[in-house]
Amino acid sequence: MKVKKFLTKRRWTKGAVALTKRGRTCSTSCRWATKFCLIGAVRKCYHELEERRNVLSRIAAALNNTNGIAGFNDHPSTTFEQVKALVVKLDV
Repeated sequence: MKVKKFLTKRRWTKGAVALTKRGRTCSTSCRWATKFCLIGAVRKCYHELEERRNVLSRIAAALNNTNGIAGFNDHPSTTFEQVKALVVKLDV
C-alpha cells in the first residue's frame, strides 16, 4: 500500500515515528501502533529496505529544506493537508 492511501488525518502524528491509541511512543512494527509521522508511514508501507530508501530520498529531494523529513513533518506550521499533498504529488 502506498503512503498516500495509508496516511489519513486520523493516522497522522507529529513528534514520534508511531503512537499507540493511548498516545504512547512505539515502533512502526508495534501491533498497537495507530498513528504515524511521515517517516513512520513510509516504514509501514514500504517493507523492502531499498524501496523505502528510494521513497525517503524522493520525499527529501521534493522538500529541499535543511530540516529534513522529520523537521517538515514536526514543524508547528505543517498541516496534514501539506503532508498529504506531498505524498500524492510524488505518488508514494
